[in-house]
Amino acid sequence: MGGLRLGIPARRTRRPGLTQWYLSAEPAGVGNRSDGRLAVCVITFRRPERLRRLLAALDQLQFPRYQPVLEVVVVDNDPAGSAKPVCTDMSRSCRWPLHYEIEPVRGIPYARNKAVASALCRVDAVAFIDDDEVPRPTWLDELLEVQRVHAADIVTGPTIRHADADAPCWVKRSLWLQPRRYPTGRRLTSAFSGNVLIQGRVFRQMAPWFDERIGLGGGSDVEFFRRAQRSGYTIVWADAAVVDEWMPASRLTAKWLLLRAFSLGNAAALLEVQLGRPVGSRLAVAGQAVLLVIRGLGLLPWRLLRGRRGVVQSLWYVCRAAGMLSGLTGYRFAYYRDAVHGDP
Repeated sequence: MGGLRLGIPARRTRRPGLTQWYLSAEPAGVGNRSDGRLAVCVITFRRPERLRRLLAALDQLQFPRYQPVLEVVVVDNDPAGSAKPVCTDMSRSCRWPLHYEIEPVRGIPYARNKAVASALCRVDAVAFIDDDEVPRPTWLDELLEVQRVHAADIVTGPTIRHADADAPCWVKRSLWLQPRRYPTGRRLTSAFSGNVLIQGRVFRQMAPWFDERIGLGGGSDVEFFRRAQRSGYTIVWADAAVVDEWMPASRLTAKWLLLRAFSLGNAAALLEVQLGRPVGSRLAVAGQAVLLVIRGLGLLPWRLLRGRRGVVQSLWYVCRAAGMLSGLTGYRFAYYRDAVHGDP
């Protein structure tokens, strides 16, 4: 049975806007077994009940094919340590060792880096899952199987979103929040941190990890995985490795959806300019933004017949285009401010 373990900060040095973590080349005592030592990392910020639900679900994970040595690492991005009571309580009955850390600097890339630094000295691989998600029982076993079969460096799977029962009906009928699905084994160029397994060698050979200059903006996970793929690491899709996300009614409002569209466009544009050719990338982003505006406004008369859902869907494309154009100016939208991303 696991127990709560308070983390000791890893050694790090800073340069402007970035944190460089230094770790040993390999974890002591860890071999190269496909079912070796794994850490499931969770970043949380003032969502105690959702965190409790996730930890309970992790306790129910099933491994029909593998028997990993598993641990859970929770990094609390609230300097007040609001997640500690939940972690202390859940650690009393958890099957897996539970490590609790506080990252006082607000910003999800800081917390992600803290989680990796905390776990990497002990494990072969790191999985990430969001604190408002729930994995299906064989989630991690499926990720491990696809990693083995395809010799993948990074494996990712689908996140199925569900609206809470009290969400508006027009939102429940909307499909644009659902992820794309691919056949298992499909190679991708990027991934998200809500459902992913990363081999430890990726972190040991890459630096920096999640770009802390992004701060409270979105997209630090996409930036890292795009950079990893360009460095030669393979990203493979595991369609049976499913996690579910329940979205509260407080998020599923027209304002929240349109702000999210703006944020996605803003992060995508900044990433394209950062990783691509200076002039070509800017022209490509501007062209994509124009097409999104045409798609949104051109179909608006027809979508008016579908009521509020149709109007918001059209405005979604326009707001995403606006976010992309704002990114071309160098502006970074702080998506992870409480008023935008946080739950009440």
